[in-house]
Amino acid sequence: MDSSYASGVVTTDTRSSGVGVRRLDVEAALGDVTRRLTGRFSPRLPESVVAATVRDCAAHWQEARVTDFVPLLVERRSIEKLRKLLVDETASRDGTITPSARSFSQVA
Repeated sequence: MDSSYASGVVTTDTRSSGVGVRRLDVEAALGDVTRRLTGRFSPRLPESVVAATVRDCAAHWQEARVTDFVPLLVERRSIEKLRKLLVDETASRDGTITPSARSFSQVA
């Protein structure tokens, strides 16, 4: 039985009993998440901030026994954190949250 992450990168074959194989698949998928989010939030946020956010979110599921959905969960949580970071950054720069920051947080 195979299951795949939405991008088609992660494939977990239950015939392979090695947890290491699944961890490598998850790591590859997390690399894809980082690349996608870097493209999505560039140039507003540097790649280092995006990568650190993805790593931070992935740490929460580091000991998960079922890893099929870890990349999806990490991506969703990372997007939330990165959106909030942009809104907070705009608010601190302007002293208030601008309409553009509010609309971005709903769209991005």
